[in-house]
Amino acid sequence: MLIDMNFETGLIIVVVIVFALQWIANKRGNKTLQNGVYKAFPLVTKTMLTKDTAIYRFGLPNANDVLGLPIGQHISVKATISSDNEKGQERTVVRSYTPISLDQDAKGYFDLLVKSYAKGTISRLFGEMNIGDKITITGPQGFYDYKRNCRDVIGMVAGGTGITPMYQIIKAIYQDIQDTTQVFLIFASCCEEELFLKNEIDRMVQERPGQFHAYYMVETTDREDWEGGIGYVTREVMNEHLPSPSEKTQLLICGPPRMVSSTRRNAIAMGYVKGSRISKMDDQIFVF
Repeated sequence: MLIDMNFETGLIIVVVIVFALQWIANKRGNKTLQNGVYKAFPLVTKTMLTKDTAIYRFGLPNANDVLGLPIGQHISVKATISSDNEKGQERTVVRSYTPISLDQDAKGYFDLLVKSYAKGTISRLFGEMNIGDKITITGPQGFYDYKRNCRDVIGMVAGGTGITPMYQIIKAIYQDIQDTTQVFLIFASCCEEELFLKNEIDRMVQERPGQFHAYYMVETTDREDWEGGIGYVTREVMNEHLPSPSEKTQLLICGPPRMVSSTRRNAIAMGYVKGSRISKMDDQIFVF
């Protein structure tokens, strides 16, 4: 009888512990991403920024779950689309996107900023999505993994939606009061309307002007009171608005291919070390 009671007591204790661990896990939330494993997530909101660009919010399985994406890394989105050349044929396409949400402030969801193109593949599919439709993703992926104070100074050059990895890193530094990294951003786009997330960046700059610096450029503008640059990111612009090369300085670049190529050449002319063909975390010039 004593043995039976001890067994039953032990069983009850085990059950209580299991439920307690499950409760703690649900409270903390699980990391959802599993590299190499594709999972589907539903669209829960769609916030239009321009006629072809929106912030897409996707729901995670549980309210306290997080995506589980290290700062500076990205996800891969996979879709099957009809081939343009062969009727009835389908092909699988994979594209990379950097969420603009961080695990610490996005429980139960993640946000992607995407510009849709009429001749695009996955970007066009984003534009056609309705609430409840799902995307299939995997990750984390990428060679950049930002850690607190890993550099004294970071320069950034972003073009268009290339702002997304920059915003993710700026936001992570801003939210970490122990991170003293200085950030100098040049953000260029075709027009002021497509300087995405400008208000959010300006708020961080205004609150900590000694740490965050932002210079905006557009190709053309009708505004006489425009205070940014007009034209393209030249070496002169970079010399004026980016930090000089040093052992503790890194330059991050993301944007259209032509902008990336010219910015990299200008950076090397300024004295930045060229780095690998495929950028690595320790390179002085890192291209997303």
